[in-house]
Amino acid sequence: MKIDKVCVKILSALYDNEIEKNEIAAMISWKDISQSNEHIEHLMRARLIRQIMRDAIPDGEGGYKDNTGTAYYQITVQGKAEYEHLRGRRIEKVLDLAANLSPL
Repeated sequence: MKIDKVCVKILSALYDNEIEKNEIAAMISWKDISQSNEHIEHLMRARLIRQIMRDAIPDGEGGYKDNTGTAYYQITVQGKAEYEHLRGRRIEKVLDLAANLSPL
């Protein structure tokens, strides 16, 4: 699975905290939050993040009534593992580059 810089930024922000949808939108320049976002959709399809609703009123059909509650995003266990893997690869690249630049 290919994860771009914006997806890594989202995973990094969510690593320790749940974040409100509006805050994520501001962080990644998501103009119209009523429309889907390709980065959020990609991470949700990969089950690296999930959306949770706070203070929402159930509609009785497994969803929520419109304009009720606040949407938050939360990283999953798989998302944390993927982020840790990516962070580890970044550190390995830096160490490899430093080893290649330093004379013996």
